[in-house]
Amino acid sequence: VPVSILCVLPSEPLRWLLVLAGGGVSALFLLSNFHAHLSDCFPYGEGDAKRKMATLLGGMAACHLVLLLLFKLYFFHYA
Repeated sequence: VPVSILCVLPSEPLRWLLVLAGGGVSALFLLSNFHAHLSDCFPYGEGDAKRKMATLLGGMAACHLVLLLLFKLYFFHYA
């Protein structure tokens, strides 16, 4: 929410920087919380547990990045 308020500033590079910073903080929170839960589901004793976790977390990060870009390009778009 604070990023959306600051995106009314008239500088486009500053808006991109703010959206990327907000998305980075959001992704860090999201992935760190899911990593804790996924490490319970896929214990490291299994053979390919790290690959499974990396695949799931990478997919989540990619979806989060797409959502971030959609917000910036369509929601924070000024005519």
